[in-house]
Amino acid sequence: MVDASSESDPSPPVRRRRRRSPPKAGKAPGFCKTCGTKLRGRYCHDCGHDSLPMARRMKDLGVEFVDSIFSYTAAVPRTAWALIHEPGSVPHAHREGDKSRFLPPIRLYLTASLLFFLFLGLSGTKLLQFTAYRTSDEAPWVRSTPESWLAGGFRITTVALERPLNSTPDPAILAAFDQAARQNEGADELDREVMRMMHTIIQDPSKLNANLSSWMSRALWLMMPLYGLLLWPLFFRGRLLIEHVIFALWAHSILFLMLAFGAIWNLLGVGYGLPLALVGYQVWITRGLKGYYGPSWAFAILKGAIHTAAYIGLLWGPAMFIFFLWEVGQNTSAEFWFGE
Repeated sequence: MVDASSESDPSPPVRRRRRRSPPKAGKAPGFCKTCGTKLRGRYCHDCGHDSLPMARRMKDLGVEFVDSIFSYTAAVPRTAWALIHEPGSVPHAHREGDKSRFLPPIRLYLTASLLFFLFLGLSGTKLLQFTAYRTSDEAPWVRSTPESWLAGGFRITTVALERPLNSTPDPAILAAFDQAARQNEGADELDREVMRMMHTIIQDPSKLNANLSSWMSRALWLMMPLYGLLLWPLFFRGRLLIEHVIFALWAHSILFLMLAFGAIWNLLGVGYGLPLALVGYQVWITRGLKGYYGPSWAFAILKGAIHTAAYIGLLWGPAMFIFFLWEVGQNTSAEFWFGE
């Protein structure tokens, strides 16, 4: 006899349940594409995945496009409303670290600047143009001396935020600059190149706009911290530099929006778009200073005017001169600048 206890236990092996791997798309339409569970209806009872493809509309693609550029959120209409009715609340919220109510400072600045330059490109508006006209019956003349540049019989004016000028330049004024560009006595290479540049921009008033727009968009990243530094002597008590920089980002956003408004005003044929834009900017800056720093209205008006005058006189005035000198210097020999 064979002892049954000596034989091994013939019980069947235990079969482990394996988790079904997600099937490849198109091979098993009856299974959930997320977890692999066999479907019993439209929605997976295990993970909740919808088995039908999501319906896409052209509107959805448009919203995604806008969101990818401007990060469109509910903060956009709130920011726009606050900029109109309570300007100081926007930089104040940024200073306090509230990131949910309004657009962040840098995004607000980038959005405003992008809208402004996009509007200029689509409408054909030029930032700055030059036009020259006679002021008397005297023949126009231009002459360079070692100390200064002299001219008579005409005047040069600037036109801002307008479409390209269609006026024909006065041939006598162009001839005066052409003669000055060939002048040898009392003029050096830089003087002659300045006269050639003036001849060019009078002949083509929008000549410098492409370079000016590109240079301006880059220069503003340096101007904004300097704008904040100019605020420090006026509102230094208990303030950090970053607080002034936040206000500078907000202020330049307002400036771009006001310039766009001034350009639209000119396109409507009313004129005086730039003065109107600058006045509007100053009004909004005063309101922003009152809401952000909390001074009295008298001090907000006074300090706002002082700051704007310093910003234009100490920063933008020299910056525009450097830009013009840079444009001229590109056609001037290196020996003139670095030679003995």
